[in-house]
Amino acid sequence: MKDHRRVRPVGGSRARTVALAMAAGVAVGLAGMGCGGGSSRKATAVKPGDFVSGEAPVAAGVMPPESAQPQAPSAQSRPAPAVDRTGPVAASDGIIDVSAKIGPPEMSASDAGPVESPRLVQAKVGDINGRPVYAMDFLAPMADRFTAEGKKLKPAAWMEFAEKEIRRELETQIENELLMAEARESLTPEQRQGFFAFLEDVRANLYSENRGSRAAANKKLYESEGVNEEQWLRTREQEALIRHQLNEQINSKTVVSWREIRQSYERNYDKWNPPPKAYFHIIRISNSKTETIEAVKSSLAGGADFLTLAASPENEWKRADAGIEVRDVKGDFAKGEFFGPEKLNEAARTLKPGQWAGPLPWGSTSAWIYLEKVDSESMSLFQAQLMIERAIREGKSDYKRKKYVARMKAQASITDVDEMTQRLLAIAAERYLPGGVPPVTAGTTAPAETAAQTPRSRLK
Repeated sequence: MKDHRRVRPVGGSRARTVALAMAAGVAVGLAGMGCGGGSSRKATAVKPGDFVSGEAPVAAGVMPPESAQPQAPSAQSRPAPAVDRTGPVAASDGIIDVSAKIGPPEMSASDAGPVESPRLVQAKVGDINGRPVYAMDFLAPMADRFTAEGKKLKPAAWMEFAEKEIRRELETQIENELLMAEARESLTPEQRQGFFAFLEDVRANLYSENRGSRAAANKKLYESEGVNEEQWLRTREQEALIRHQLNEQINSKTVVSWREIRQSYERNYDKWNPPPKAYFHIIRISNSKTETIEAVKSSLAGGADFLTLAASPENEWKRADAGIEVRDVKGDFAKGEFFGPEKLNEAARTLKPGQWAGPLPWGSTSAWIYLEKVDSESMSLFQAQLMIERAIREGKSDYKRKKYVARMKAQASITDVDEMTQRLLAIAAERYLPGGVPPVTAGTTAPAETAAQTPRSRLK
């Protein structure tokens, strides 16, 4: 059965009105979706006229609907919401529509210049067994000493002083680095475990000394040594490694026999058995001061302390030191030659510790002499054996250590010490010596020229 209902085609202004209404419904739905998810943004009512631009083209012979025709703005109308442009075209703004001009940039008088002169930030001066040596890190521990000496010494004397200090520190760092590398290579797995346990004990002791507080330990280390916990532990680790390697390779293999001790004692007998020393004190007064002479006589006769009188203003002989005179006693004391004046020397021979004699003629003066004590510093072989053994062991260990380090240096990769010293010296002079690097005298190498060959990073 056919449907006899009449169907009218939709067209004209009614069709456009329906299309715009559908578009408005879609826009409202999209706006509602954009406000979902808990957003606090307020929805904006959209009318069909908001989607028609006043400049939209109109097909020939077709009039836009009244609702789409441009309306005069009124107080109740709202401005259309701003639309962000996105996509490849919008993103290319300022990139593809630019022009380039060949040549240096145009400078103006308002361009800012450098606020200070170039300053050395860091410089590598060489390598020690693969480890780089940086100038500022190397010189930092010596900075205060170099600055203080720069204020006291002349430039030439400062350069000599700084060169010795830098060379000595370089040699120490080279030796320590080689010893630590050898120690790490030679540790057995068991020794490594023991070494780690030792370091943990050191850390635990550090905490226990500061009531278990890591923050307190760091604060104390910084205030006392200028380092933090990790730096302090690294130093303890290095010291332990060096000590272990020296014990394994040198100290444990250094033996001192009794024969060597006895022979050393006999060769240096006078060192261990020096002549006894007699400590005399003298009071000397001009003969013209009769009253002073009589006063001294009376004081001594009355039991006054001789050393007190010898330090008094009346004494004309070394009163700042209570008139002290120290003489070696060679042979028999009763036959010793202590003083030039005969009477004074004869009286000195007869004295016992605590006795005095006088007044005695001494040119145009009168003198009194007092024997305070006779010191004998003689030591027997039994008393001196430990000191002798220690001295021999240190001498042997030092010799073996130098040979051991020289052998390691020959096998290691190390920048020439003289070259590193000159580079560091030039940088130190520029940084710590007032006035910078001094002029070069004839026959010397210019430190500034040497430093110019050193790569530098500068802060401008």
